[in-house]
Order: sequence, then structure tokens, then C-alpha cells
Amino acid sequence: LAGIAGAIEIITKDFPKDHPDREVLEDLRQEVRRIEKTLNDLLVYARPKPPQFGRADLKETIVRTLQLARQQTGTRQVDFSIQISPSLPKFLADSEQLHQVLLNLVLNGIQAIEKEGRITIEANLRSADGLSRPGSVEIAVTDTGPGIPPEHLDRIFRPFYTTKRGGTGLGLSLCRRIIAAHGGTLTAESEVKKGSRFIIRIPLREAAEEVKQVYVQ
Repeated sequence: LAGIAGAIEIITKDFPKDHPDREVLEDLRQEVRRIEKTLNDLLVYARPKPPQFGRADLKETIVRTLQLARQQTGTRQVDFSIQISPSLPKFLADSEQLHQVLLNLVLNGIQAIEKEGRITIEANLRSADGLSRPGSVEIAVTDTGPGIPPEHLDRIFRPFYTTKRGGTGLGLSLCRRIIAAHGGTLTAESEVKKGSRFIIRIPLREAAEEVKQVYVQ
């Protein structure tokens, strides 16, 4: 791919800026980037990295995610909303992997919105069920897209299952694997013509070793 990309750059330099074939070369560039992303997804899926746990600042991660997502809206009119509980503490997690998951969910929401809509990210503390169990952090990503039909909803987390043209079907599967590595869950709710909601729940843990054991299993 690096060789092909380099050859495209060399060829492009030989064409005047107004040459019609430059559009073809740009299409080739995009295809190289698409194939590169597909290969990277396959590598990550085949050789997943264990989380590097640290004290995660979820607000900073969400803000950084939306800064990147806003650049991908294209011609869509998408409003973004953040609702973060002021009592939400820093918690044990891999900030970069959480960023990867949130960005994937937000970009999926953007792609689902045809012309205009809204994407909301909420983050709250979820109460513990009894004194013996820790509480958890709950993050919800909601879009106002067309929703996911029931016959697809049960399958969207399966590897290589996709309803998007050109999709690899690995994005949501990788997201669920990352959250499982944190000892948490990723679920989806959707209603046709009303939108979709993806819910992440990560337990508040004091020892990273407990979470790593979940990942190994």
C-alpha cells in the first residue's frame, strides 16, 4: 500500500492542477486509505492489545472525541450535545481505547443521519446493586438517525456483520471486545425512524488486575 500511495503521489505531480484525471487519482488515494483502514481493523481484531489502565478523565476523552467527529460530518447538519454528571470521578480505564470506542460509535451515528440530526453523549454514575458490588460508569451515545431494524439489531456486534456499503463489520465487534476487556458491557437499543442508543457500562474498580483477567478469558 505504501508503494501504491507513493506511486500515486509521483504521478499526480506530472498532471496540471486543472487536469481532469486528477479526480481519478484522488479516488485512488481514497481507496488506498479505505484498504489501509480495513487491514488495520483486521490486525487489531486478530491481535488485540490489552488495556493500559490508568486514571481516565472521561470528560476530556469525550471532548476530544467530538472535536474529531465534527470534522467528519460533511454536508450533514449534526448538533452535538454532552451531558456529564458533575460527580463523575476519574476511574480505572484505558483512555485511548475508550476514545477509540466513543469515536467509532459517534461516527456510526453521523453516518446514520442522512441530512440533519443530533448526537448526544451522556456520562453518569450507576448505583451499585447492594453494598458488596461496586458501582459503574455509564456512557450512552444516542443518535436521531433512522434506527436499526429488529432483525439487524441482534447481529450488529457479530464480527464481519455489516449493513453499510464498504463496511468491514469489525467496528462494533472491536468496541464490544474493548469494553469487555474493561470488565464492562456494550449494548444497543434502537427504534426504527427514531434513532439508536449505545450504552457502555464499566465497573468502578480499584485493581486493574481484576479487569485484565476478564480480558484474558
